Amino acid sequence: MLRRGLLCHFKVTLVLMCLMSFLGCSNITSESGEDLVNNSIEAHGGHGAFQELASVSFTKATRLYKEDGTLESETFQEQSFTLLPEYFLVIKWRDGNDEHQITYDRKHVIKLVNNVNVEGEVAAQIALKLALSAEYVFFQPFKLIDKNGKLSYQGKQKVGDSIETSVVAIKYEDDSQSPDAWRYYFDTNYRLVAASVEHNDRISLIENLDFQRYKGILFNKVRKSYFVDSAFQKKQLRAEYRYDIIDTRQ
Repeated sequence: MLRRGLLCHFKVTLVLMCLMSFLGCSNITSESGEDLVNNSIEAHGGHGAFQELASVSFTKATRLYKEDGTLESETFQEQSFTLLPEYFLVIKWRDGNDEHQITYDRKHVIKLVNNVNVEGEVAAQIALKLALSAEYVFFQPFKLIDKNGKLSYQGKQKVGDSIETSVVAIKYEDDSQSPDAWRYYFDTNYRLVAASVEHNDRISLIENLDFQRYKGILFNKVRKSYFVDSAFQKKQLRAEYRYDIIDTRQ
């Protein structure tokens, strides 16, 4: 009887330990999406450094490639963000003989071509989308923390066949009807090394290949975007991006 009682006690204890372990792991998994992003923000300089950043300006070179690997197009932009005391964004670029400029101050967006205001709702929407996209992309991972965004841990995955990463998916409330699926990939040092998006049955993988530090913050410098298959094997180089910060402290 004593032996049977001890055996029964051991089985109950083992079941409870397994249950507690399962619940503990479930809790960690459900919280790790936000934890990973916050750890990445610290690895990229921290909340404090970002909140103290008054301004940053840089050039952005974009090269698009055709399926056969030849160059499709090349554009150069100059983007200037003023964050303190008031937000103000200026984006400039040349298209042929035309000078384009977008300004945005959180309330109004203005599109100019050769210093002439381009009016119309469609032009304003396109300009606003470009302005918001420029901010969202350049200030990652800081912009991944958003009250309207839900972060969820997706497990481990290798990027580039060698870098082991932790994967976080993000879904925004106002994108509930969007079929796009965005995921972000953090290495063992919590650097944001890649992102992917599924759009129209096609997967794009954007790798962050080089970084630059400015005023204590680690920003992207070189990125490449590939079309990949469902196993994330690269099929085509679609784009290259290079960001060169203009140091205005000198």
